[in-house]
Amino acid sequence: MRKLIGVVGQMGSGKSAVCTILRQNGATVIDADDVNRHLADDVDYLNKIAAICPEAVEERKIDYPTLRSWAFADPEHLQALEKVAQPMIRDRILDMTVGVPLAFVELSVYREGFLPLDEVWVVTADEQKRLSRVALRNPDWAFEDITRAFDAQRNMRFPHGAKVIFNNGGRRQLEEQVVKLYRETV
Repeated sequence: MRKLIGVVGQMGSGKSAVCTILRQNGATVIDADDVNRHLADDVDYLNKIAAICPEAVEERKIDYPTLRSWAFADPEHLQALEKVAQPMIRDRILDMTVGVPLAFVELSVYREGFLPLDEVWVVTADEQKRLSRVALRNPDWAFEDITRAFDAQRNMRFPHGAKVIFNNGGRRQLEEQVVKLYRETV
């Protein structure tokens, strides 16, 4: 029986760092954003993106900065994008985990019911720390896009009983928390 654990949190919280530690300890980890990027090769997906945001698709390629700006400019835009992307991402993740007894899924956006998760790990950090991480990691992003993305995630709710990983300290503190949780899970 497959067990799926979602690794979730707001932008810059350290989800990717947590997943790197999990991989280093032998875990199967799937990044939903990577799955989404690979969907860009799917003609059906491209057509659906072009239907909701034509300016983000040029010459059969997605212009991600344009799509990101469009999505975070209006909550209805983000909702439309999620309605297109999430079912296709979900199906790919479920296909990728067939026969895998335990898999972690890194999710930049948590929506209850998106995936049949058995458990959720929430990675959290102070907002100022998250802002500086995102700005450092994405120097091409406009500050307005970063703040709009943060605003879009501000009301993200996580399920009761989720395991919380605090990522305000250094790498060593984070690794201790993650390895402990992982050993309790395996």
